[in-house]
Amino acid sequence: MTFHPLDGEWAAMLDGMRAWVAASVSGPGGDLDLADDGVRLSVVEALLRDGIGADETVKLQALGVVLGDVLASILGVPWVVVHDEWGATPGLAVAPGAALYPVTMVSKRVEEGRDVDVRFLVQQAAEHAVALGGATPDVS
Repeated sequence: MTFHPLDGEWAAMLDGMRAWVAASVSGPGGDLDLADDGVRLSVVEALLRDGIGADETVKLQALGVVLGDVLASILGVPWVVVHDEWGATPGLAVAPGAALYPVTMVSKRVEEGRDVDVRFLVQQAAEHAVALGGATPDVS
């Protein structure tokens, strides 16, 4: 497993997903600020409550990007492109040789018919990252 900085294509994909989330809550041209972790989590919760279907993978993965932004913020880790035996995908580099993959954290659970407790999911992912010996959460 190797980590590489996000290039323009990967960064644009993540930005497009963030833009969809913001527009879904504030409308086109809205000015929703997704810089605040509390706002980010509330937005993900609200959109899940509104009933994004299990067949709407791209929308669910957009929620995962916003969830990943929260994790990146509290863990102080970067989004990277993770290259491994399965290919390349965006993730969070949490320790040498260890990554979290938040893009699919929400979609996999919804597609399996499971309820998603967004705040608990963030807590569990952060604890997992710390257990891997890398990131130290900033929960202030």
